[in-house]
Amino acid sequence: MANNRPRNINITKATLFTLFIALMVFALIYFIYIPDMRRFKLAKMTNDRAGITLQQTKSELRVHQDNLVAAKTEHSDKLAVLKNDFSSENFHKDISSFFSKLDLESLKINQSASLKLPRMTISEYNVSAELREPADFYDFVEFINSYKNAIEIALPINVKVDQGDRLLWSFGVKIYQSNPDQY
Repeated sequence: MANNRPRNINITKATLFTLFIALMVFALIYFIYIPDMRRFKLAKMTNDRAGITLQQTKSELRVHQDNLVAAKTEHSDKLAVLKNDFSSENFHKDISSFFSKLDLESLKINQSASLKLPRMTISEYNVSAELREPADFYDFVEFINSYKNAIEIALPINVKVDQGDRLLWSFGVKIYQSNPDQY
């Protein structure tokens, strides 16, 4: 049979051993678990801030995208003007209604320069023409403002009078076109 009698236990040693174990547990909690909890809370706060910043950024980007889409649909006719290809022959035919048949013989359109930017090409042309009245030039300017390409009449505009009381006009024209690889 087994001995059921309690052994003699030294109470002082047992108490010291229990205190030592409790002290070790508290030390482990204090030096390992609490710093990890602090790092975890800091990481959680940082993650929450990053999430809030991400949501704000997404909402701002959505607003900008909506504005861009609205501007694109609102100004689609103006964007289409930049996408049209320019041909000096077609331009010559289109402006022929502003000049008389005699004047058409002296109409010259020469390309003088071209500047290619990342999203746009700007071609410059020199135009020389004969007109009988300044009102014809103003009609021509109105036609240019509603032309299928983006065209700007460049300054200076030189006007001289020849022997037949005809006005000799000389001016520059800039044609703006978007590069085909950008749309």
